[in-house]
This record gives sequence, C-alpha cells and structure tokens, in this order.
Amino acid sequence: MCGAVKWLAFVAVARYAAHHSLPAESFIPVHVRGKSGRAFFPAEVINDCVRDGDEVWVETIGTKLSLHDPSVVREKTLWELYAYTPVHQWVTVMIALDARKFRPRVRGDPMVTGNFNSWGIPVPMTEFRNDVWTATIDFPAHSDILFKFVIDKHSFCSDKYRVVSDTNGTPDTTLHTPAPNRSTTHLHRS
Repeated sequence: MCGAVKWLAFVAVARYAAHHSLPAESFIPVHVRGKSGRAFFPAEVINDCVRDGDEVWVETIGTKLSLHDPSVVREKTLWELYAYTPVHQWVTVMIALDARKFRPRVRGDPMVTGNFNSWGIPVPMTEFRNDVWTATIDFPAHSDILFKFVIDKHSFCSDKYRVVSDTNGTPDTTLHTPAPNRSTTHLHRS
C-alpha cells in the first residue's frame, strides 16, 4: 500500500458507496483513524501508519450534506481542515517556550505535541537563545490547535497560552491560527 491517507479515505468512501449502490460523491470523508483512535492525517504516507490487517475507520458526512453546507452548523475536524484547505491558505505558526521556568526539574530539550499530529511523536523544538525554544509548524488558517509541551516525557501546559479542558477534563494549551498570509508567534515568557 502506498500513497497518502487522503487517497485511502476516498477509496474507502467509494467502496462504501458502491456497496450501498449510491454515488461516491454523496459522501465526504472528514476523519480517518485507526481502531485505537489515533488519527491519520491526510498527508501521512499510508505505509508509515497502517500495516496489513489493521482496521482503519473513515468517518464521513453525507448523503444530504455538503462540505460547506450553510444550513448545518458543525465544527470541522482538524483532519478535514488539513484535507480540504488549500496549502496557500495555511499559515506558519511559531510556538515558543521559555524552558527556564522548568529547570532544573526537567533537563531535556522541549518538544511539542497536539491535535495537529494526533498527539503522536512530539515535534522537536530548536533553542532560540537562553533556553527559549521554538517550533515552527504549518496549520490550516482559522484552526483551533490543542497542544502540550513535553520535556523528559513530562507533558504540561503553559500558562502563557489559553488553557482549556478536553472532554475528559484534562487541560490542554490552545491557540487559534490567524488568517492566511500572516504568521504569528506564540511566545511563552516567564
């Protein structure tokens, strides 16, 4: 199996529609995940996240809804935003952390993880200066991003960002990405 997860989502939709004798364009994939709940994002390579025999779940909208139906108010999934937002409408966001606040309790280099990478392997941050670290990540514009910082396998929120609780009551750091053609810096200062 090769290709991107977005392609896999459309293949699954086409097979489902054919099985029910419906046109494939009646369904639009809005989320793809493994049986464990891990999200697979549109640009991920299938071979990197799915093995033979793995179950893959494709959530769709349809048959009466369209992707941008003005009569239905619903929150779009981050998968959907990555899959259907043209790359020219993505924004570059720099997430920053002043790690001095956490020293000497933790010693490693900071990383960041969140809903943008399915809370998977943390993205390494680069030291900017004096133990201030940054990670620059591309996101679809107008997206709500949830994330946490990770140092020495300890994850935490920064009080320099807005903190919200997820459905389980666990706190997450959040930011809302700006309009296209603008980048923003979210700096954690102690």
